[in-house]
Amino acid sequence: MSGAAIGLMTGRVALPDEQLRVANLLDTFHLDAASRTVVEGLGIDAVRAMSGQGQELLRDTAQETLREVGVSPRDVDALIHIPQRVPDKFLLADGPRVAMSLGLENAQVLGSGELGCASSSAAVELGRALLLANPGWNYVLITHVASSATVRRLRLPVTINGDAVLVLLMGRSYVKYELMASETLVSGRFWDLFSIDYKGIPTRDWDEVCANARAYSFDLAMKTKEDTQYLVDKVLRTAGVSVADVSLVTPNLSSSSHAFYQQIVGKSVPRVATLNLQNLGHLGPADVFINMFALADADSGNFVLALNNSPVAWNASIWRVHDQLT
Repeated sequence: MSGAAIGLMTGRVALPDEQLRVANLLDTFHLDAASRTVVEGLGIDAVRAMSGQGQELLRDTAQETLREVGVSPRDVDALIHIPQRVPDKFLLADGPRVAMSLGLENAQVLGSGELGCASSSAAVELGRALLLANPGWNYVLITHVASSATVRRLRLPVTINGDAVLVLLMGRSYVKYELMASETLVSGRFWDLFSIDYKGIPTRDWDEVCANARAYSFDLAMKTKEDTQYLVDKVLRTAGVSVADVSLVTPNLSSSSHAFYQQIVGKSVPRVATLNLQNLGHLGPADVFINMFALADADSGNFVLALNNSPVAWNASIWRVHDQLT
């Protein structure tokens, strides 16, 4: 590999211990018969629950990630923190809090959180840009606590949210996951498609609401198909590989979303992604990476096409997976 390679030296998705079975949650959703049928068809059997342990799990996971490759916290040049969709408290400086807890004394602190689930892909693109723009920088750490915004965990008709922690360490030259190409498109057309009305409402009664079911099921689906096809063609050309050369990873929203992406790309979603969906539900910005790491562990090929999106952003990236730091 040339010295110009930039990518992930390592990365982890850590899971809390508590498991919630969807069968036991169904009665708490208070659904009509049609909505219950939708939820039962998502392909999700269980999710993990954080129970207020997010910051501790993030700290421990980040420390383990740095130790794995022998990087001192003092040597991290930048932290890109993806904030939770619902913070622990308003007005908190979450990124500096994470930097302090990890001892990142020399790190620039930035954020990447406006693109929903695609914020992790945007953070990777930002990390790559920082390393390219600063030849003296070697390490960029990306962190995120993925936790459900509501007690019910349900985003009807889309998915059921689980909890996890995401930590990625980007570097130059010595990387396990080499970033060959990445492209993102952003549109504000569906900026308010999903929301939570929270003012004056007890937290236990918060609910994720879809403002327009037709816009989600048809308009957004058509835009996602069009933009994804464009992005896939572009990153494949940039990386100099074909669809036949890559394994596919996507967000874990539902079994139907997996089928949707399979149809667009013409590749099957791997079994490890199906199992992650079934056992963990939707992990927001962590989805694509838990699938990619599981795929690499399964030794399913050298190139990965990773698709990531939210209602406001679409990303496609090509990664070359090496057996070890190269």
